[in-house]
Amino acid sequence: MTAFYLFIAVMKFPQLLFLFTVLSLIAVPQSLFSLSDFNWCLKAQYGVAKFTANQTKVPNNSEASTFDLPEATTSTLRLYLSAIFQKKHEFRLLLAPLEYEESINLDKEITFNGTTFSSDQDTIIGYRFNSYRLSYIYHFNVKKRSQYRLGLVGKVRDAHVFLQSDSSYSKYANTGFVPLLHLGMKRVWRERLCWDAELEGAWASQGYVLDFRTSLDHQVNNGWHLGLGAGFLDGGADNDNIKTTSTIFSVFFSIYNHF
Repeated sequence: MTAFYLFIAVMKFPQLLFLFTVLSLIAVPQSLFSLSDFNWCLKAQYGVAKFTANQTKVPNNSEASTFDLPEATTSTLRLYLSAIFQKKHEFRLLLAPLEYEESINLDKEITFNGTTFSSDQDTIIGYRFNSYRLSYIYHFNVKKRSQYRLGLVGKVRDAHVFLQSDSSYSKYANTGFVPLLHLGMKRVWRERLCWDAELEGAWASQGYVLDFRTSLDHQVNNGWHLGLGAGFLDGGADNDNIKTTSTIFSVFFSIYNHF
């Protein structure tokens, strides 16, 4: 019964899973190994995300309307914490919030989640797609200039879409767990300059997600690295509850250090 309530709590508040995993990642290695056995890495990526396509239908039946969420530009932040053992085994946590709100004037009547919103009225549309991920990643060719990575990712998705007008309000929340595959590579060109790219994704009949990031990083001093990068996030779902597709491009500045 305790496990059931814990599962419900995590589905409603996925941030709890992220916090619990952070504490475990810090505590467990200390009980099994010395801290000196691990190379820790803390990374932050901050930039701008552009929604170029974002279409939704809730629920996925003949009574609901298919409509495009407004194109929007919003800030984006990703925080990474990694513990790397013997330069090959990486345990990584990722916190990636992403959301925006836009006010538009509807050009047609929309039925969303059982609620009808009339045309020609100001309506606030809100979108959230937060991501919390725990990964195990194996590093190949760690002593060579071209390095490769392969891993498995457990992702908790914390998403919602809502519409709000003067007379109506409806919100569809979608929280769940998704396993992903991680592929990555790093090319060291000079002692202080490297190029990094990684892809995390999954594909099934109920939906798909592709998350690609690449950056050019330069070591400045004392282990600190600065970088510029770009990202592409594309995903969708097609089931009885929702039919949706979303495409997001981003550019970002990164800073990280090993300690």
